[in-house]
Amino acid sequence: MAPFNQRALEIVLLIADHGSVTAAAKVLGVTQSFVSKQLVRQEDEWGDRLFDRTGRGMVLSSFGREVIPEIKSLLAQARRLDECVRDNSGVPAGILRVWARSKKQQT
Repeated sequence: MAPFNQRALEIVLLIADHGSVTAAAKVLGVTQSFVSKQLVRQEDEWGDRLFDRTGRGMVLSSFGREVIPEIKSLLAQARRLDECVRDNSGVPAGILRVWARSKKQQT
């Protein structure tokens, strides 16, 4: 199994949420061809179809219905890990409030 491709998994979720490659591409601001290629690569890697193609778009296959919850979980964990790494990067984080009193101009 190849290393997991976060972008490809996000694309799979967008297709599932929006029901078509075209809609997912529009949301991402990329070409339909790019989204289709990412989907085909993911399906080839896993050896099964994630979606059944219909005249009205795409619906999750039985395999797709099985893996979508796992994809969501994996991406949520990846986001939490990214936040943890950023929070511990040594760069101060948080809210800095500055209050200053204006000095009345003397004449």
